[in-house]
Amino acid sequence: MVKKNPMNLDCPFCRAVSNLERGLPSRLQDTPLWKSQNFVVLPSVGPLTLGHVLVVSREHCTSLSSMGFAALREYDSLRKYVARMDGLYKGNLLQAEHGAASDKRGGTCIVHAHVNWLPQSARFSRIIEGVLPKIPGIRGVSSLTNVSGPYIMVRVDGSRPKVYDATNSPSQLVRRLICESSGRDDWDWATSPNILLIQETVEHWMAKRTEPL
Repeated sequence: MVKKNPMNLDCPFCRAVSNLERGLPSRLQDTPLWKSQNFVVLPSVGPLTLGHVLVVSREHCTSLSSMGFAALREYDSLRKYVARMDGLYKGNLLQAEHGAASDKRGGTCIVHAHVNWLPQSARFSRIIEGVLPKIPGIRGVSSLTNVSGPYIMVRVDGSRPKVYDATNSPSQLVRRLICESSGRDDWDWATSPNILLIQETVEHWMAKRTEPL
């Protein structure tokens, strides 16, 4: 049976998932921390805080909005499970996604569904207010299926997501704004990879994980 979204091995996230599926060695930033049917958790390059990870689709999808209701329910179940497993992700968890559309990047660096999870970062939940126009009618994560264009989604824990039209968004906007508001200049993950904090995040997960992948 042909997969709806075949892997694109020009995509770094597809390569990371492929290596995981084949049991091949990974770079530190591609270390699988957890997986479910549709998602794999990877450490973020250029983490902004200890425990900053990416929830990445295992198929080559453009965004959470393109993955369908079942995957969105699974995403929320994964969030709840991780919160029970590790107190770092229980309360104050900021979730942020630059979601691309099939024909528009909307500031997305890598067009492959990936949601940033930033522990202890709820204070940044309004970081996009007044910067981009808000998309109305979003009542929950499942409402993302109604969004057809590029967007930025910001959410704290299990609250109602705030979703913004990212058609004209610059790349890494959420990271830029968080760093600017915190007096930091390390917003660009490509130039500030912060390998030591990646290692600390991997070690933290390995210590907390109670089940094998």
